[in-house]
Amino acid sequence: MARKKLEDLMRLREAGLSRLHIGFESGCDEVPAGVKKGTTAAEHLLAGKKVREAGFELSECYMPGLGGRKWSQKHVVESAQVLNEIDPDFIRLRTLVPRRGTPLYIIIYIIISFKKRQPAPCIAGFFSL
Repeated sequence: MARKKLEDLMRLREAGLSRLHIGFESGCDEVPAGVKKGTTAAEHLLAGKKVREAGFELSECYMPGLGGRKWSQKHVVESAQVLNEIDPDFIRLRTLVPRRGTPLYIIIYIIISFKKRQPAPCIAGFFSL
């Protein structure tokens, strides 16, 4: 949305689209970078303000826990700051469910196996599941 022109968004609004749902996930730049989302808090802020200016209802989706223990505090604080600035009509919470074969799934699976002191199966096998 950040790359869309305001005029294009306004045309969509005039055509009858009234609400947009955006996968915000986190306002902490390290978190989306870690999951290779490809966006920043600044881009989400710009997109949210543009969507609101075009007259849409806005629903932002936040993903608690996505930052793991390492980024937990920063993820919460910075996400709240960005969401407060955007001021969406709705904030939806989305559960993290890594898909099999993705790098995040593999990392989580290896960590869980390590903590349980069980050997993780061959990583190459994940990509064929």
